[in-house]
Parts: sequence; structure tokens; C-alpha cells
Amino acid sequence: MAEKIRIGFVDFWKGFDARNNCLTDMLIRIYGKNRIEVVDKNFDYLFFSCFGHSNLKYDCIKIFFTGENIVPDFNICDYAIGVHEMNLATDICVYHFITGMTMLMREPCKNINLRILII
Repeated sequence: MAEKIRIGFVDFWKGFDARNNCLTDMLIRIYGKNRIEVVDKNFDYLFFSCFGHSNLKYDCIKIFFTGENIVPDFNICDYAIGVHEMNLATDICVYHFITGMTMLMREPCKNINLRILII
């Protein structure tokens, strides 16, 4: 059996549901419900947004998520999902947030690796 992927969420907007959102849904569609586990600590991957600073106290792979007009600060995140198109290292898959997320939600890529995310 494949190892569980533990994900966490901090610094999102009021009312954000860590177990029911487009990120969790996309990962479940790609990896399967039995592999994705939403946890409050000891994450493999931490998703965070721009509504707080709790992410700063964690030392793990951090993925910034925003729909706001904010350029990701790669000094505090490893990856980002947002509205700015960027040219980064060749090992990162770069998509515009709206077209990329819409495409993945309709036809998720079965071979996506969490280390290769949408920007």
C-alpha cells in the first residue's frame, strides 16, 4: 500500500474548510482518497495563504496559495499557486492559476508529483 500524504492548511480566509476545498479535492482525485490525509501537525506539505503568519513557525515543504494580486515570496514558500505567471526553474510546471486549476479539476493529471505544482 502506498504511503499516506499528510497535508495541512494555515492562514486561509475565515470559514475555509481544510477537508472540503479545491486543493484537497484535486489531490484526492489525483492520488486517491486513501492516500490524502488532512492533519493539524506533522505535515508532509503545508498549504498556506495570505491571511496570517502561522506558516512561519513550520519547517516543512510549504505551498503558498492565493487568488489575490500577490507575488509569492519564495523566501518563505517552496512552491506557489496564484495568479502571476512566472518563469522559474525548468523542473517546475508553470500554469496560470485560473486556466491551470480549471484544467486540472476537469482532467487531473495522474502522474503529477507534489513537487511539481501549478503556479
